[in-house]
Amino acid sequence: MSKETILYNGIRQSADWPPHDVDPMSDEAVTPPYLLDAAEGGCRPEVIDITVGRQLFVDDFLIRETDLHRVCHRAVPYAGNPVLRAEAPEETDPNGNVGTSAGGVWYDETEKKFRMWYDVRFNPLLGYAESTDGIHWQRIPVDESGSNIVMGADVKNGTCSVFPDPDAVPEERYKMFLHSMNRHQSTLDYPYYLPRDSHDENNYASALYVSADGLHWRQKGALSRGLCGDMTTVYYDALRKKWVNSIRTYARTRYGETVFNGRVRYYDEHDRFEDLLNWSPNAPFWLKCDRLDPIDPEAGVPPQMYNFDAIAYESLLVGMFQIWRGPENYVIERTGKPKITELIAAYSRDGFHFSRPDRRAIIPASRTEGAWDRGYIHCANGGLIVRRDRIDIYYSGFSGVTRDGRQSAHAGESIGFASLRRDGFVSMEGAGCLVTRPMTVHKASEHLFVNAECPKDALRVELLDAAGRVIPEYSMEDCIPTGGDSTMTEIRWRHGRGTDFLRDRVFSVRFSLRDAGKLWSFWFSGDEHGESGGILGAGYVAAP
Repeated sequence: MSKETILYNGIRQSADWPPHDVDPMSDEAVTPPYLLDAAEGGCRPEVIDITVGRQLFVDDFLIRETDLHRVCHRAVPYAGNPVLRAEAPEETDPNGNVGTSAGGVWYDETEKKFRMWYDVRFNPLLGYAESTDGIHWQRIPVDESGSNIVMGADVKNGTCSVFPDPDAVPEERYKMFLHSMNRHQSTLDYPYYLPRDSHDENNYASALYVSADGLHWRQKGALSRGLCGDMTTVYYDALRKKWVNSIRTYARTRYGETVFNGRVRYYDEHDRFEDLLNWSPNAPFWLKCDRLDPIDPEAGVPPQMYNFDAIAYESLLVGMFQIWRGPENYVIERTGKPKITELIAAYSRDGFHFSRPDRRAIIPASRTEGAWDRGYIHCANGGLIVRRDRIDIYYSGFSGVTRDGRQSAHAGESIGFASLRRDGFVSMEGAGCLVTRPMTVHKASEHLFVNAECPKDALRVELLDAAGRVIPEYSMEDCIPTGGDSTMTEIRWRHGRGTDFLRDRVFSVRFSLRDAGKLWSFWFSGDEHGESGGILGAGYVAAP
């Protein structure tokens, strides 16, 4: 960037972006600068812009003071998992694998159906299926043979990320970033490069594909000049309108006193999809495991950053750290047990720095012999589907059991999902108050909504002006107390007037909970139905 940028939430993004100050040899947890005041070397805005989306309490960005405590929640697996197993002829090799390490899961709001592009046989093929409810899936033939394979081993043989793009020209409505392990695609006749200070024994080129229907694909442009390791992916930051390379490779790093070549991520961003192949050798070091990530007691090795994908949800990015717990491949090939990778939730408000308030897995490996999700858990690109009152997160896992019952580390992959309450990553709980930092909103804001769970009449709200004084007629005493368990409750005051007078003003909100209540989020809306204006993940399902 050539100049400082002010983001949608008021955060100032420096002209030197993206940052190049993350040290691969440090195992300290990185605090996002937007959580620090300027006096602490940070860039927290003096006034936070909450125009976009529901406002979640995943960190202290919004909070000036509180005596409530933060509780992080784990997703609950669907009782009928897995929802997709290896059953079609193309899927029924001895290992029987279908998974989410490639492709994507999205909800098409226009056609009112779920669309899934999924990995077949653990890398070589890409299959396609549809569903009306996200549970029962139908494989859709793409040609007269009846096969649902949209990309074969002659082209794919690696990971890929699929995206619907409703704003694109019709013939390019679907986009794919393909990271191919095919050697002939990686034999380049021009100079190539790796990320600076990175090391990887297996580096592969990438390519871009586009499609009118998501079934029939054509390559767009040449191969990348930048090479990288397996599990290199791409995601779209819809809040900043940036395409992001999540570059997987190895780098010299440290965990405690142990120094080793570990799995890490480098970063690059672009305004256009077409530029995803143009990341430079100066792409900055980005993500790794730190000292707060525990060593798995069974594997006994430092954890590593296996994969990372993210998607915009309401007013922030929700990322999934796929953390490798061990053991190494030579061990699992001997034991026949899947390696352990698990998904840890992460949150960002500037698109680069992520906080992880809970180092437990939001979706763990079950580690249960014979279970479909025993180990090697992969998140889905897209994958976060928003329903009225919940979020569904799609992922895959390995049982380590072949179709004929033998143990094999890379066998028995299937796809399932787990659910959270809507906005349900983190709640502020207890009996007490929470006061926000100074905020502003630049849209119609007649209605104030909360996502809360508390006893009857246990929640009250008052509004404060820029000086922190209670705004007349919007005090706790004027507020009509509310309660119950709802992901969308409107706050009202006795005089019956709304809150649109706050538009373009600086103000704060004080929430008061009693009797062990729970507060998940809040937002202003010009719509009595509570439309937030935020980003709804990989699609919104209006039906229950």
